[in-house]
Amino acid sequence: MPAPAPADTTPAAGSPEVGSPEWVRAKIRTFREDPSVLTGAPIVAFAEKSPDVAIVIRSSLSEFEGLDEERTLILLAAFTAGNVEAQLDAGTVKDMPVAGVRMMLTVYAKLEGAAEDLTISKLDAFQSAEQEGRLDAAVYEAIADEAADTR
Repeated sequence: MPAPAPADTTPAAGSPEVGSPEWVRAKIRTFREDPSVLTGAPIVAFAEKSPDVAIVIRSSLSEFEGLDEERTLILLAAFTAGNVEAQLDAGTVKDMPVAGVRMMLTVYAKLEGAAEDLTISKLDAFQSAEQEGRLDAAVYEAIADEAADTR
């Protein structure tokens, strides 16, 4: 007798088709409430395979010095989730890094609450920029600095 399919690949009656924009939106809602490697993995898999989104992972936005692998993966999933959600909302297949960083900040706040010793200077700087109303500029400046460093 074959093994049953994993829960993530077998939709319940009346639920959205696996891999559809509606399906990933549900995964993003779950991830936002309970950010973990497990809840983020389906979102990352969707982003890698779907023609509905285009995401660029840049080291200037996604490398966190000294952070353990699990938290790094959670933050990368957060970046992906925010970026995917913004593109689906806009109906545009175009990288949206500011939305990705905003979701990272949301998840970072939850991770900080769970581990008081957690400090990520890059995200702290983005949080300050968000509070000052200049997150867009800060994100695109980081991207431009990275591009200039690779020339």
